[in-house]
Amino acid sequence: MKTPIRKRLAPILACIGLLIVAVMFVGGAQFLTSCLNKETKTTVSAADTARADSLKDVAAAAVPLDEVFQAAMGQYPRDVNLLENPTLRSRLIKILGQDRYDFMVKNFDTQTPVDFSAGRYIASACQAHNCGVTDFFITFNPETDSLKVDYRIKGKLTTYE
Repeated sequence: MKTPIRKRLAPILACIGLLIVAVMFVGGAQFLTSCLNKETKTTVSAADTARADSLKDVAAAAVPLDEVFQAAMGQYPRDVNLLENPTLRSRLIKILGQDRYDFMVKNFDTQTPVDFSAGRYIASACQAHNCGVTDFFITFNPETDSLKVDYRIKGKLTTYE
């Protein structure tokens, strides 16, 4: 006895139907994704950019310094842009002055991961191929909110607080 063609085609048609629905679903998802990812052109003036940057600096400066160091724990300062963090940057410039800060950033080459020891966060580095002669040790005591930089240039150590 022969099976009617309708019963033989039913599983095939069901598979084709599922295939069509799947293609429509995937294609629709891709279309929706492409629509959502389209870029829109926006014109931003230099004043808008400067205003946005200053607002970012103000917002970032509101972050307590202990949170900045805590977030950097175990990581290299360059990997988390520690010296460029607005909160730390402003405090460092205040105690070092702009020129010494710029020199330190430029020569903060061979680094150690940020650590916490004896109640203080420590970030240190030296000038590449010149360790022991040009070194920087930044320590922060979260209990007293005191920031200190031991700044050694050409072997002469100066502490800034």
